Amino acid sequence: MYQQELREYNGGIAHLTQLQGGTMPAKDVYHDAVKNALIKDGWTITADPYPLEYEDVELYPDLAVEKVISEEQKQRKIIIEIKSFISSSLMKDFELALGQYILYRNLIQ
Repeated sequence: MYQQELREYNGGIAHLTQLQGGTMPAKDVYHDAVKNALIKDGWTITADPYPLEYEDVELYPDLAVEKVISEEQKQRKIIIEIKSFISSSLMKDFELALGQYILYRNLIQ
Protein backbone atom coordinates (compact mmCIF):
# COMPACT_ATOMS: atom_id res chain seq x y z
CA MET A 1 0.00 0.00 0.00
CA TYR A 2 2.59 2.61 1.07
CA GLN A 3 5.31 1.29 -1.22
CA GLN A 4 3.88 2.96 -4.34
CA GLU A 5 3.17 6.19 -2.44
CA LEU A 6 6.74 6.26 -1.15
CA ARG A 7 8.11 5.84 -4.65
CA GLU A 8 5.89 8.68 -5.91
CA TYR A 9 7.27 10.95 -3.17
CA ASN A 10 10.85 10.01 -4.07
CA GLY A 11 11.20 12.82 -6.61
CA GLY A 12 10.06 15.51 -4.20
CA ILE A 13 11.39 14.54 -0.78
CA ALA A 14 15.13 14.28 -0.32
CA HIS A 15 14.83 12.08 2.78
CA LEU A 16 13.63 9.02 0.84
CA THR A 17 16.21 6.51 -0.29
CA GLN A 18 16.05 2.93 -1.44
CA LEU A 19 17.59 0.38 0.90
CA GLN A 20 19.67 -1.05 -1.94
CA GLY A 21 22.67 1.25 -1.92
CA GLY A 22 20.83 4.38 -0.71
CA THR A 23 22.73 7.30 0.75
CA MET A 24 22.10 9.32 3.89
CA PRO A 25 20.20 12.59 3.33
CA ALA A 26 21.84 15.98 3.79
CA LYS A 27 21.09 17.79 7.04
CA ASP A 28 18.88 20.88 6.98
CA VAL A 29 20.64 24.22 7.41
CA TYR A 30 19.06 24.62 10.88
CA HIS A 31 19.72 21.04 12.03
CA ASP A 32 22.44 21.81 14.58
CA ALA A 33 20.62 24.86 15.99
CA VAL A 34 17.44 22.83 16.58
CA LYS A 35 19.40 19.94 18.05
CA ASN A 36 21.29 22.25 20.44
CA ALA A 37 18.06 23.99 21.52
CA LEU A 38 16.47 20.62 22.33
CA ILE A 39 19.49 19.56 24.38
CA LYS A 40 19.46 22.87 26.29
CA ASP A 41 15.76 22.29 27.03
CA GLY A 42 16.53 18.92 28.63
CA TRP A 43 15.75 16.56 25.75
CA THR A 44 18.00 13.56 25.13
CA ILE A 45 18.89 12.84 21.49
CA THR A 46 18.36 9.11 20.92
CA ALA A 47 18.94 9.03 17.14
CA ASP A 48 20.42 11.45 14.58
CA PRO A 49 18.93 10.64 12.08
CA TYR A 50 16.20 8.16 13.03
CA PRO A 51 15.96 5.35 10.46
CA LEU A 52 12.36 4.46 9.64
CA GLU A 53 11.90 1.44 7.37
CA TYR A 54 8.92 0.29 5.36
CA GLU A 55 9.32 -2.65 2.98
CA ASP A 56 12.17 -1.74 0.60
CA VAL A 57 12.26 1.98 1.45
CA GLU A 58 14.12 3.68 4.27
CA LEU A 59 13.24 7.18 5.47
CA TYR A 60 15.30 9.38 7.77
CA PRO A 61 13.44 11.74 10.08
CA ASP A 62 16.11 14.09 11.44
CA LEU A 63 15.99 13.35 15.17
CA ALA A 64 14.46 11.05 17.76
CA VAL A 65 14.40 12.62 21.23
CA GLU A 66 13.02 11.84 24.65
CA LYS A 67 12.44 13.69 27.92
CA VAL A 68 10.90 12.95 31.30
CA ILE A 69 7.93 15.28 31.70
CA SER A 70 5.56 15.94 34.61
CA GLU A 71 5.44 15.05 38.27
CA GLU A 72 4.48 11.45 37.47
CA GLN A 73 7.79 11.08 35.61
CA LYS A 74 6.17 10.19 32.29
CA GLN A 75 8.63 9.84 29.45
CA ARG A 76 7.80 11.63 26.20
CA LYS A 77 9.38 10.39 22.94
CA ILE A 78 9.09 12.30 19.68
CA ILE A 79 10.50 12.14 16.16
CA ILE A 80 11.48 15.47 14.60
CA GLU A 81 11.82 16.48 10.96
CA ILE A 82 13.58 19.84 10.56
CA LYS A 83 12.56 22.06 7.65
CA SER A 84 13.89 25.49 6.73
CA PHE A 85 11.51 26.66 3.93
CA ILE A 86 14.28 28.55 2.12
CA SER A 87 13.57 27.68 -1.51
CA SER A 88 12.07 30.15 -3.95
CA SER A 89 8.56 28.73 -3.34
CA LEU A 90 7.24 28.67 0.22
CA MET A 91 4.11 26.86 -0.94
CA LYS A 92 6.15 24.08 -2.56
CA ASP A 93 8.25 23.76 0.62
CA PHE A 94 5.07 23.56 2.69
CA GLU A 95 3.51 21.01 0.36
CA LEU A 96 6.56 18.76 0.58
CA ALA A 97 6.84 19.14 4.35
CA LEU A 98 3.16 18.35 4.87
CA GLY A 99 3.38 15.28 2.62
CA GLN A 100 6.44 14.09 4.50
CA TYR A 101 4.71 14.64 7.86
CA ILE A 102 1.65 12.65 6.76
CA LEU A 103 3.83 9.85 5.43
CA TYR A 104 5.88 9.61 8.65
CA ARG A 105 2.75 9.82 10.82
CA ASN A 106 1.08 6.98 8.93
CA LEU A 107 4.16 4.77 9.15
CA ILE A 108 4.75 5.19 12.90
CA GLN A 109 1.12 4.78 14.01
